[in-house]
Amino acid sequence: MRLQRLLATLTIIIPMISIGCGAKENAAGRRINPQNQAQVRSLSVIGPKQASILTEKLRDFRITTDAGQTWATPPGSVEFECATMLDGARGWAVNHHGEVLATRSAGASWSKVSALKDFTGSNQIEFIDENNGWIREFLSIWSTRDGGVTWHEVFSTATSGVTGQPSGMYVINDNTVVVSGSDGQIYLTKDRGQTWNVQTLIPADASFSDVWFVDQNHGWVAGYIVIVAGQSLRPLLFETNDGGTSWQQKRIDSDVLPSSVCFVGNEGWLAGRRRIVHANSHVLQGGLLHTTDGGSHWNEVQFGQGEPFFSRIRFTDRDHGWLVGCDVLYRTDDGGTHWHSVLELPPLKEIGK
Repeated sequence: MRLQRLLATLTIIIPMISIGCGAKENAAGRRINPQNQAQVRSLSVIGPKQASILTEKLRDFRITTDAGQTWATPPGSVEFECATMLDGARGWAVNHHGEVLATRSAGASWSKVSALKDFTGSNQIEFIDENNGWIREFLSIWSTRDGGVTWHEVFSTATSGVTGQPSGMYVINDNTVVVSGSDGQIYLTKDRGQTWNVQTLIPADASFSDVWFVDQNHGWVAGYIVIVAGQSLRPLLFETNDGGTSWQQKRIDSDVLPSSVCFVGNEGWLAGRRRIVHANSHVLQGGLLHTTDGGSHWNEVQFGQGEPFFSRIRFTDRDHGWLVGCDVLYRTDDGGTHWHSVLELPPLKEIGK
């Protein structure tokens, strides 16, 4: 049954991951991988100096406690789909078999605590305390109340009214979770997944890629809408002031298609890519937008490293942030005025080469 659901959603998945696919070089002439996949698959940020990642190629876990100056790669932490750290010691991960593992030693060792049934693949795992956690699978959302020992599927693409699939997840508290989706949809639960409010914000060919909240009421979702298939796309940003019950669209005067959104108070960031079309081909160029008034006005940040795209941006406070590029993880200590590389990974090899 799960396989049938996965096959049924392939027409949804392909447009989401293929924005700009096929480009061989970016505007600066830098060679990029053909699938436009970021080498940093999963990013978990705790405090201004600590972060952990999973790499796309090896699926290995790496952690830093000194703002990226050094990275530890504990043995045995491979083949993970996603991972998260609650603090400096405790964390959880999901591997490609659907097994949920936990660490109390900052990733030095992992122990299996459970396994998901009918697992298809996972992009995100979040814990808000020792017991309460959530997993965003390709087609579903899972919840635990006992530290990951038992999991319950609380949302799926078979849920009434759902036409898209989960693309991002923000856990506000024990009971409230907001999920961004494809097909212009947003999914909200306030009772720990027993019921869901399914909203279609854009009744068109649109997809949301990320969701972020600064408190239990104020949040944003970001994505794009297709204007002309294969040629023209426009960025999307919606804001809520009532915890996701209602949303208002915010205007963005830019051609940057956001993959990630992050706010600290009224100061926010959108990270993504733009398509530069040349005759029958196109190239990609990373784009980074910044606002100081809650998203009413956006200014583009000049980024000189020649990145073809940015896939994730996360700030822990107004000064300290992390930015995922194609093969590089960047960091800022001055509110985004300057960004410097803290981890460079070898590019993915071209398929068949």
